Order: sequence, then C-alpha cells, then structure tokens
Amino acid sequence: MAEINPKILAGLERKIKIELITTLPLLVLSVAIPISAWHGIFKYDADVNIWFQRSGSLMVLFAVWLEYKLFKISNLTNPTSESGVTWQDLAHRDALNTKYDNKIKIYKYITAVLAIIGTVIWGYGDIIRGLF
Repeated sequence: MAEINPKILAGLERKIKIELITTLPLLVLSVAIPISAWHGIFKYDADVNIWFQRSGSLMVLFAVWLEYKLFKISNLTNPTSESGVTWQDLAHRDALNTKYDNKIKIYKYITAVLAIIGTVIWGYGDIIRGLF
C-alpha cells in the first residue's frame, strides 16, 4: 500500500473544511426563514399563513443547495489522480473517509429532514399556521 502524501492530504482537508464551513449559512437560513415567517417577519399583507407556506419553498431550496455541496464534499473525499485511481489515492480516500464520513452522514440526514419539513410547509403551511 502506498504512503499518504501529507501535502496532498492537507490540501484536500483544507478544501473539505472550507466546503463544510460554507454549508453552515445555508443550514441556518433554511431553518431561520420559516421560523421568521411563522412569527410574521415577512408579512406583506394580512395573510401571514401564506407567507409561512411560501417559506417552505425557500427551505427546500436551501436543503437542495446543501445536498449539492455535500455531493461536492463527497467527491473531495474520493480523490483521483490525473492518471486514474492510484494506490496513493486509495490511501488518501481511506484517511479522509475515516475523518469526515460521520460528519457527512450527519449533514446528509439533516438535509433530508430539512427537505421533508420544507416540503410539508410548502404544501400545507397555511393550514398548519392556521391551526395555531
């Protein structure tokens, strides 16, 4: 088995960390917008229920954007050299998957839950808001 090149591994880890950090604003927005809409922050007319329902579409939008970024991170954890997959690439992949696999799984689970909740809000948010 080939040895890990610390420079290559450090570069890949830096890219992964940047991508993970840039997912945080999307995660916050996907939760903050429906909460804000629930409390009437986006009230442009008398019907707050409709604006809460519309916030579900934004929640889904941010969840899909998060999923796209997670695909990008997954690709970074599976490096490939210009000449194809080498033994060194496999060693880097093993090291990266060991370090980031659980984090990526948690983010994917959260993203799926956000997409489901956003879809429910988008479809039935006016009814849900009207009940409370």
